[in-house]
Amino acid sequence: MSRRIRRSPGALEVRAAMLCSLQASRRCGWPVIVSIARVAMHRRSALHHPRPIDARAALTSPVAPARPKTAPATELRRPFGIDCSILVPPYDALAPLPSTDRGALAPPLGAIVHASAPPVLGALATLTITVRRFPWVAPCIAVAPDDEWLEPCIGLVSELGDRLALVHSRGRAPRVLASAIVEAVRRRPPPRAAAMADYVSRRLAHPELLAPLSHQFEQALEGVPATTSASIATYSRLFARYGRFSARHWRALARLDRTLASRAPDRRDALSRWLVRNRTAVRYTRRLLDLSWSVATRRIGWEWVLERALRIGGYVAPVP
Repeated sequence: MSRRIRRSPGALEVRAAMLCSLQASRRCGWPVIVSIARVAMHRRSALHHPRPIDARAALTSPVAPARPKTAPATELRRPFGIDCSILVPPYDALAPLPSTDRGALAPPLGAIVHASAPPVLGALATLTITVRRFPWVAPCIAVAPDDEWLEPCIGLVSELGDRLALVHSRGRAPRVLASAIVEAVRRRPPPRAAAMADYVSRRLAHPELLAPLSHQFEQALEGVPATTSASIATYSRLFARYGRFSARHWRALARLDRTLASRAPDRRDALSRWLVRNRTAVRYTRRLLDLSWSVATRRIGWEWVLERALRIGGYVAPVP
């Protein structure tokens, strides 16, 4: 009794190829056998293994799955459950922070961005991401009574450093008054020369300006002569490559920024007395910021002063 063996199409092709190769071997020799066997084995493997998908064709293929759209980085405040709000001049009431999509308007100069913790890490992440996108805002975090022991560590963990203002909230569901946030921002330490130089160099995307600007700001704020590093002519040629501000303008901007920072100008302050005595406050406020002295003193923070000067000076484009 004979049994019929069922063979797959691939096996039949291999068998047929071998028979053909035996017949051809008598005339052409072994090279023909090897070539026909390779073709048959290739056909058989193609039946059992699917062809690889072309990545370029998969992007345009209608059956290719669409890539998921990633949310903007600033939308991290939603998964963290962070209550983020904004306080703009004249600092009367808090408002919800608008969506940071491309179509949304940017915060105005002098705005304060406030985030309520817990969780503290979520609030810090929200503020850090917001400041990265809008460097001119002043960040403020509300710390619950149970998290007050973390205050010494917040400035070390966050890259915001001295820019971060802390305010104490009441209860686990913090409700902070606008006046408390304003006072917290005013109580921040005065901006250091290194912090202001870092702001300008990062905003202009020119890290090579960090050291020269630090020297100019240190001379203006701390009395360290900048000529110990380079001559005045060297600084003049360097700053002329990037814009119209000379070394004298940068030093004046540093003094003006320190005076307007964190609190209303006080005539008892040494820098304020220097500006008032030389009658340069109004002149440099109008020249560098294109604002009157009374309008400039109504805004809080020091970041907006540098941002305003960079925009008026033509270094960065105005943000709508």
